[in-house]
Amino acid sequence: MTDEVDSVMGGVKMGVNVDIKRSDGRIHSAVVSGINVESKSVTVEWFEKGETKGKEIELEQILGLNQELAPSSYDTANVLPSKKYVPRPSLSVVTKAAPGGGLPK
Repeated sequence: MTDEVDSVMGGVKMGVNVDIKRSDGRIHSAVVSGINVESKSVTVEWFEKGETKGKEIELEQILGLNQELAPSSYDTANVLPSKKYVPRPSLSVVTKAAPGGGLPK
């Protein structure tokens, strides 16, 4: 059974850290907490704002962002390359004072 699971899941195993993409587009790390071979999905958990959060993600999405975990039989030709998150540079906001030294109205 283990060989069968490995042939489908590759290096995606319980306790492994993976990158995930949130519904708002953010990509961050999470820990695999459950595996469903039949539905080819993975349950992951992460800690955010003092709470443990989790979600179920399709294996295809996990392997798209974590191609190093793909099984050797996995066809990477049909997977879009993952885009790594690159933060935008921050901009300074300058507020000009109104004549007389107060804030503009």
